[in-house]
Amino acid sequence: MKVSELIQQGKAVLPKAEHEVNWLAAHFLGCGLNQVARKSGENVAKATVMAYKEALYRRAAGEPLQYILGRQEFMSLDFKVTPQVLIPRWDSEVVVEKALNLLPKTPCRVADIATGSGALAVSIAHYAPHAMVDACDISESALAVAMENAFSLGVSERVAFYLGDLAAPLTGEYDLIISNPPYITEAEMLNLPNDVLQEPHLALYGGKDGLIFYRRLAEEALPKLKCGGFIIVETGDTQTGAVASIFEAAGLREIYQGKNYDGKYRYVLSKKSF
Repeated sequence: MKVSELIQQGKAVLPKAEHEVNWLAAHFLGCGLNQVARKSGENVAKATVMAYKEALYRRAAGEPLQYILGRQEFMSLDFKVTPQVLIPRWDSEVVVEKALNLLPKTPCRVADIATGSGALAVSIAHYAPHAMVDACDISESALAVAMENAFSLGVSERVAFYLGDLAAPLTGEYDLIISNPPYITEAEMLNLPNDVLQEPHLALYGGKDGLIFYRRLAEEALPKLKCGGFIIVETGDTQTGAVASIFEAAGLREIYQGKNYDGKYRYVLSKKSF
């Protein structure tokens, strides 16, 4: 079978996702996305054809493309992802970029709570070489993936990983705390797309109103933030007002509700002044 035939088979299985067909083809051919068309006349080994077809049907059944490929780009870095971790999304990049802008240019401490794949923690360590990052998660299997990402991206000496519930494993004080906690409401969980439902529910479900972990962060994480330090959390696009109110009730006064690059309110940022 030639590469051109491989692509046609892919389009037949995934008729509305030509870009995904090309991503899968590039993955199994071991080439860049822009090289697939150039290889159209080349023959494909039988084992590659079989693996490609299996991946097509997994995707057609609703399995996320990132789990099939085992990778996801985030902040221009290549992260390993497995079904044990939430897939990093571009929405979170604005949170990391804001965090990087807030960090002092001197040695500092950062905590990433509910780290999952380690995307936030590892990206901060990569782009802020003066930062020491503590990352924690309640899932041991998620931490294993995060540790692999820290090692493969060359920051394992500056990112420490801790197993535990929310902020419980963290000690000392931090210049910045960042978190993308579970925030999907009970009602929203019933209507999530099939591919999203295949991501770990532990990383999605935020309680009946989606706000349980923000309340806990206000209570459990804020005491570990230095006076003058910052906390920044990602939220759902209807939640920034409620999260800001939670932070205000916890004593924070400088609170900012921020938008992502799509113009949607997706994060809350605050400075601790006590």
